[in-house]
Amino acid sequence: MPDKTASWQRDCLRIAILTIIFFSIGLGTRPYTLPSEARYIAIPMQMLQTGDWLTPRINGVPYFEKPPLFYWLQASMLQLFGTGEFAGRALTILMLSATCIITYAATRMFYSRLCGLLAATVLATSVMGYGLSRFVTLDVPVALFITGCIVFFIAAQYTQAPRMRAYFYLAMYACAALATMTKGLIGIIIPGMVMGAWIIACGKWHVLKEARLVTGTLLFFVIAGPWHVVMHNTHPDFSAFYFIHEHFTRYVSDSHQRTAPWWFFIAIAFAGLLPWSVFLPLAWKNHSRKNPQDVFLLLWIVLPLLFFSLSQSKLLSYIFVIFPPLAIVLARALEPFWTKRSPKYWPKYFIAGIVAVTSIAFISANFLTHYFPIRTSKPLTDNLLPVLKPEDTVVAYESYWQDLPVYLKRNITVAGWAGELYFGITHYPNTHEWMISAQQFWKSCPQIPYNLYVFITEASYQALPEHANCRLQIRAKYGNTVLLERQSP
Repeated sequence: MPDKTASWQRDCLRIAILTIIFFSIGLGTRPYTLPSEARYIAIPMQMLQTGDWLTPRINGVPYFEKPPLFYWLQASMLQLFGTGEFAGRALTILMLSATCIITYAATRMFYSRLCGLLAATVLATSVMGYGLSRFVTLDVPVALFITGCIVFFIAAQYTQAPRMRAYFYLAMYACAALATMTKGLIGIIIPGMVMGAWIIACGKWHVLKEARLVTGTLLFFVIAGPWHVVMHNTHPDFSAFYFIHEHFTRYVSDSHQRTAPWWFFIAIAFAGLLPWSVFLPLAWKNHSRKNPQDVFLLLWIVLPLLFFSLSQSKLLSYIFVIFPPLAIVLARALEPFWTKRSPKYWPKYFIAGIVAVTSIAFISANFLTHYFPIRTSKPLTDNLLPVLKPEDTVVAYESYWQDLPVYLKRNITVAGWAGELYFGITHYPNTHEWMISAQQFWKSCPQIPYNLYVFITEASYQALPEHANCRLQIRAKYGNTVLLERQSP
């Protein structure tokens, strides 16, 4: 008999090698984009610079919006490999590769080895799957851990060995804790609603008896609890902001100004699955409400989609969490094409052709984006770094460019802006030394003893009043951002 364990290992190794190579091509050709990608490099850099791995910070200001697991992992990568764009994105592609492997595993358990390989291919070569490999974002690691949580639950249903089933359940709780430590309570809400709904829909009540609820809950809190407890004790205002504002208020209100129509994520899912989304009608045709696996997949897709669609805060990458199950149902629809079980299906070379054309198109597009303007301050920081001295002052005026501390490798003064740092600025008065008002800047400008450099939008620059005692001149410009300078007196 063939060695199934060896077959699993070979497949996982092949998927890892191929996806990492695919995602790595041209990974460092584009600067970090503003604001999110630069933010998730700047926060880990702050941890390395300050030695404080407890409190996430942006430009020295405490930032409580998300838990720190990804920051810790990212900081470790930056410490090992530097802060260049390739190194900064390497963790993301490793996590995407791992998500493809886990998707393969779930599909193979549900259906077949071939179906699993197709599911990993669909996920890696979809517009969103490849597109997210180009950016540092929390939605990749949280999707990895949530997928892992759900797949370990699936594995527990497929094993006959009680001890192995117990291990799978414990791994499920551990993944839920890691997801929670990456992006908060959705780490338990998303998998909990999917698995709970499946238990109810299929009458699998015995799962509640064997799921190690007490031990698993303790394991969850051992992993996810300490940081939250220490943060609550260290920062008295942390819990109210983190649990109420960032979880409840953000979900039910447009406080972050990310509203979109109810159908937004449906459209994003279809577009993000291209070129494979054209096969979705076939996937629906193959669906059976009597098949427990099909019911599980449907719940895995629909419930998170409904959850995020009801939210008043929408960002296109949020929905990546449903792409693994979408890849599974699409792989099941594509399998007959590959095996050519019926004359009406096109040969398997059609699928191989789609993969080849898609891969070439994505890689080509990645290199072409280098020639189009993007939101970044790197051209200006490149202009500034050769002359910048440690004693010089750098100011962001009425705006904040998240990548400035990354490329300049130092915190800066921010004048006339608070934005997402408003909570940290108002609750930590020591930040007022460098997070200042525009009036404070103009008052202190004449007394700044060394060279002064100011990053400002073109609109703000055009609106600047004349200040005879602090004359700023244009040094460089990129897009709508202007770099001003004032030589030392």
